[in-house]
Amino acid sequence: MKDSNEKSHDKLPKVDYTKGLPPEIQDALEEQYYVVKKDVKLSWDGRQFIVRIPSEITSEYGVTKENRNDYRVRFELKKPNPKSNKEMELKVELVKWS
Repeated sequence: MKDSNEKSHDKLPKVDYTKGLPPEIQDALEEQYYVVKKDVKLSWDGRQFIVRIPSEITSEYGVTKENRNDYRVRFELKKPNPKSNKEMELKVELVKWS
């Protein structure tokens, strides 16, 4: 005989996970980021390469025409030992300059 406080688990609803996890479960399992990934062309002005930063990215950082000199783009290239099997790593970062 079942206690009156116990719920019957005989008839649980069927859940369809073929389309992924429900948002409530997905949010609990992992952090989700809004990712902006853009491919841009390199330009050449005769002396150096030029890259344009997409406005969708600069607007997230708050970069405007007026405060553009407050920011720098930092390039960091890590070259492994020539005898190593590791590949080069390039990190590009938009930083506030003070």
